[in-house]
Amino acid sequence: MVRATAAWMQRILHRLFTATLAVKGSLAGIEAAVGAWLWVSVQYPAAPDLPVEGSINWLNRYELTQDPQDPIVKTLAEQAQNLAMPTDNFYYFYLVMHGLLKLVMVILLARRVHWAYPAAMAVLALFVTYQFYEFSHSHSFYLLLLCGFDTFMIWLVGREYRLLPARA
Repeated sequence: MVRATAAWMQRILHRLFTATLAVKGSLAGIEAAVGAWLWVSVQYPAAPDLPVEGSINWLNRYELTQDPQDPIVKTLAEQAQNLAMPTDNFYYFYLVMHGLLKLVMVILLARRVHWAYPAAMAVLALFVTYQFYEFSHSHSFYLLLLCGFDTFMIWLVGREYRLLPARA
């Protein structure tokens, strides 16, 4: 009974690791694409609106006409209005490189490249450290959520790394 429960828990945690990789990879791809898109939209503005605010309004146009009181759409619109768009290219470069680095990390982990596990834990630890530093200035709830997710990911990667030789 105890053995069956332990095996079941191992399978669940491995599936959770796989799902977390999928989420992390999806978000990394989106982050890199958004960073590149923001850079292009600031370098070559097509409309007088802020790139983010105008784009969120464009993306949600159908939803806004369907239900103007939709809480998700209203939250996105409010966040876009409060977003200050920096003109410094560093932020766009950071988004693109941060996203691409995470995407490469996810691909290497998905392919079970042995050295990628400790490297991924180190990279994630650096991200968490930087996110906590940024949190100390901004007090953003989203940064805390991201720190929690990345810390959990570090634990999952470490667990998979310990089990990797047993699966090989």
